[in-house]
Amino acid sequence: MIKISFGMIVFNAESTLPVGLLEECIKNVYECVHEILIVEGATSGISPNGYRDGNTSLLTGDGRSTDRTLEIIHSFPDPDKKIKIWESRGFWNGKTSMCNKYAENATGDYIWQLDSDEFYHKE
Repeated sequence: MIKISFGMIVFNAESTLPVGLLEECIKNVYECVHEILIVEGATSGISPNGYRDGNTSLLTGDGRSTDRTLEIIHSFPDPDKKIKIWESRGFWNGKTSMCNKYAENATGDYIWQLDSDEFYHKE
């Protein structure tokens, strides 16, 4: 059986997405995946290789979401322990480093990038 790891990066998802979309996004893939790897936090805007890679540092003082994003993710039902979360401890060095974090920890045969504003139907 093929195992798929879904990777997601999030920052202030509750305040930037329609109500309930983050939960719906996770719910719709939960049964189909081996694991859901979520990396949360703000970016400093410069990746280790020097590329400009998004800058959300002005929106938070400590690198973490300022809304209920983490609370929503932590409260999501996870009976099969599929969800793994890496929370910001400061600022990430860009979106690429956030994606690399979940890629380094993925245990599936394939990694699928899942944006927090996307959702898929099981079919």
